[in-house]
Amino acid sequence: MKKLLVALLLFSMSSVFAYTDPEPGGYGISAEWLYMLNSIDQPYFILDSNTNFLGENKANDQSWHSGYRIEGKYQFCNCENDLRVRWTHFPEFNDSKSVSGFTNGQSIFVPPNTGSGNYTSSTLSQKTELYYLDVLLGQKAIDRCRFHLALQGGVQYAHIDFKEKQTLSGNPTLLNTHSELRGIGPAVGAEFDYCLSDCLSVVGRAQATMLASRRKASLNDTASTNPYDVKNEPYWRFIPASDLRFGLSYEKPMRSNSCFGCCFGNYTFDLELGYEFITYYNGVERILYVDDAAEGTCFNEMMNLTLHGPYVHLGVKF
Repeated sequence: MKKLLVALLLFSMSSVFAYTDPEPGGYGISAEWLYMLNSIDQPYFILDSNTNFLGENKANDQSWHSGYRIEGKYQFCNCENDLRVRWTHFPEFNDSKSVSGFTNGQSIFVPPNTGSGNYTSSTLSQKTELYYLDVLLGQKAIDRCRFHLALQGGVQYAHIDFKEKQTLSGNPTLLNTHSELRGIGPAVGAEFDYCLSDCLSVVGRAQATMLASRRKASLNDTASTNPYDVKNEPYWRFIPASDLRFGLSYEKPMRSNSCFGCCFGNYTFDLELGYEFITYYNGVERILYVDDAAEGTCFNEMMNLTLHGPYVHLGVKF
């Protein structure tokens, strides 16, 4: 028992570092594959009903979508600060669903007193694209044998493009909504790692952003007997965003060597697996209920856009 306690004590005091920064004046580059589930606050689009307003609201399907992230890092010579440039992109993806088999369906986009309704089937397609750029300066706050914490501050630029198309049959209607957001603002965060062994660490990152955003929204109906086309004048708003992730990192240091007559310095490969949550609060705007019975009446709905799922990180530091 004493031998076990002594071994554990020596292990806890050992000066091992699973997480290493680039050498002073050095660089790091990495690429990540993101595989995430998309969600918005209001996924419902049609009331499945055979009797007036008695039935179940149907939600659009959710599915997993791929994105990527590329990051470059420069370690200043004082070993206390670093500069990171991080690009994250989810190319346009589509979530869609078709429902039928009812005789009195009601669309959430159209008010009942317009004379619309009695739909017999509906299809909703939602296309989303998200990308953002982070430029962050890091400062070491805690630098222990096994635990490291860095604080980060900088700026983020983000773009969200959200398009919907709803097709309604029985009383033909084709509805199109579009929300576009572009914003820039300050970002603050923290990054930590806790060493479990010579090569394995628990890692995590949290970041909060406040974006000064210019947003546009529109809704049009081109198929009904009373078509309409409504647009919101672009408007500046403050949009908060957050990014939270945890994972396990494995690092493999490599000693300097030569190849084909060229000398290479020390470098470290790292592989990281984890789970991440990305949220833009009120990042999507939707115009609802353009009413031709009460002219000029409509509603603007603000929705959170959330992506969450696993990620795979592969990087090299030198």
